Amino acid sequence: MNPVLSGITQGSVLGPLLFVIFINVLPEVCQDLCQMFLFADDAKLHKSIDDRNDFTSLHQACQNVLDQSNK
Repeated sequence: MNPVLSGITQGSVLGPLLFVIFINVLPEVCQDLCQMFLFADDAKLHKSIDDRNDFTSLHQACQNVLDQSNK
């Protein structure tokens, strides 16, 4: 079994607070690129793809979320 190198242990007092701080920033990272839907511990990105620019916007939003999660 590999040790967990990141995250918050279950049952911690700070876990929910740190999660809320993390998740509240996500809509700002995708602002104007796509729609983001948040529910509990789930986030969905949505963008209707009509042309290459739409694809590029959605890809950039995904990259922004990835970059934010790696901070």
